[in-house]
Amino acid sequence: ALGPGPCWLAASTHPGEDELVMAAHGLLRQQMPDLLTVIVPRHPERGDSIVGLADAAGWAAAQRSRDELPAPDADLYVADTLGELGLFYRLAPVSFVGGSLVPRGGQNPIEAIKLGSVVLHGPHVGNFA
Repeated sequence: ALGPGPCWLAASTHPGEDELVMAAHGLLRQQMPDLLTVIVPRHPERGDSIVGLADAAGWAAAQRSRDELPAPDADLYVADTLGELGLFYRLAPVSFVGGSLVPRGGQNPIEAIKLGSVVLHGPHVGNFA
C-alpha cells in the first residue's frame, strides 16, 4: 500500500492528460477524502512540470525521483522513474492508461490487465484496439 487510503493510477500520461487526471482526482476526493492518485508520466522528465501543475491546483504532491514518499494526507504521487510501472499496477485496483485522452493512439493496456488492475481509457485507443 502507498498510504492509509485507496489509490488509483494514471499510467503513461501525456501532456494535456495530467490536468484531466487532477480534475478527476478532485471529483473522486468528494466521495473518497483519503484517495491518493498516482501519476506515472510516459516520459519521466515531465515529473517536475506535473508537480508544478499540482502545486498550482492546490494539491499536495510527492515526487518519486526526489526520493519522496506520499504523506498520509497527500493528494498525488508523481512516480517519475523508469522500470516501476508494474509495481504501481499491482498496488492500484484501477488504472487509467494514458495517451488515450489526447490523440496519441493510447498505450498498451496488457501489463495493467495481467497485473490485476482494472483499465480505464479515453477515446483514442487506435494503437491497441
